[in-house]
Amino acid sequence: MHDSIIITAEPNSGAMTSSPRERASIRRCIEPHDAQKLHSAAGRWVVAGSVLGSGAVFLESSVVNVALPAIARDFHVGVVGLQWVISGYLLTLSALMLLGGALGDRFGRARVFAIGCVTFANASGGCALAPSLFALVALRVVQGAAGALLVTVRNEGGRAGGEGARALRREAVATHTGADALVRGTSRHE
Repeated sequence: MHDSIIITAEPNSGAMTSSPRERASIRRCIEPHDAQKLHSAAGRWVVAGSVLGSGAVFLESSVVNVALPAIARDFHVGVVGLQWVISGYLLTLSALMLLGGALGDRFGRARVFAIGCVTFANASGGCALAPSLFALVALRVVQGAAGALLVTVRNEGGRAGGEGARALRREAVATHTGADALVRGTSRHE
């Protein structure tokens, strides 16, 4: 946790002052220790990795729809079984997003992102080799949990509130709108 910040006003000056320790505490609140500068090479890799990770998670939520006829044929299942293949992933992903953010805050975003990447990739490979519908649904649930770790790494701007939170909301709306338009535009068969 951060130190308490107390800024005092000097009598009859009207100006706000703070000690060097308080200014350092304010700086820690605004600039987290693990933040990378975007103009550095490391910062660009962090942004590219988080965009690719969250993009893979959102793409996975819709790309399985293409494989549903083959899944139904291979596992001899109806609509209810196929619904579990889709819902197992989406329910787990949406239910664990907040927990993933909290884990990132507690254990470090880089560590949580790495665990999410490895788990998501292994679960994806397991889905391709699943021998039964039960195994496929179980692996989709694991995929959703790992996806929640990947997506929530980008929540850093909303912690301080104010303009950072508004900017994060604008980015999220733009990302989801663009992804939705892309998926809808490519899935139409005219």
